[in-house]
Amino acid sequence: MFEFPPHFQILLTDLHEPEENTLRVVVTEVKTLSAHAPGRFPPSSLSPIAIAADSRCLEFVWHQYVAWQVRNESFALPEEGGQFGVFVERNTSAYLRFLEETTFAASVVQKPMRHWSINCLNHCVDIVSFGEPRVGQIEPSRDVRFWSGSNWFSEAS
Repeated sequence: MFEFPPHFQILLTDLHEPEENTLRVVVTEVKTLSAHAPGRFPPSSLSPIAIAADSRCLEFVWHQYVAWQVRNESFALPEEGGQFGVFVERNTSAYLRFLEETTFAASVVQKPMRHWSINCLNHCVDIVSFGEPRVGQIEPSRDVRFWSGSNWFSEAS
């Protein structure tokens, strides 16, 4: 499975179903910029972040997922005793227990359900499926954007 480097920070940049019951999640690496770029950001910016031209963009595709959810990262609670990272497989979780109690997927497929979490700076995405996702690096969008405080700025701003 794909290993993220230490201190790797990502934003969720795309999430959709390209086909029925197939989920595609795209995340893009962000970089911390120097706070001393005169005139580019408001003076209150301490450490603006950017999706830069050389940011890596990763695509995750799950075929035949059981369920998925997106949470606002500001309100997401960590699982007690759970692992944390950018991309983790959870062996046990409240979401997995919920799906085991409210679906019959495991009894039909005869395999254990697997819970994957993608923890981004702007969202937390949880996916439950029976198998691993396909993970690959793709070409990033050429739209270079910067985040400062609570506002996005484009390179042209």
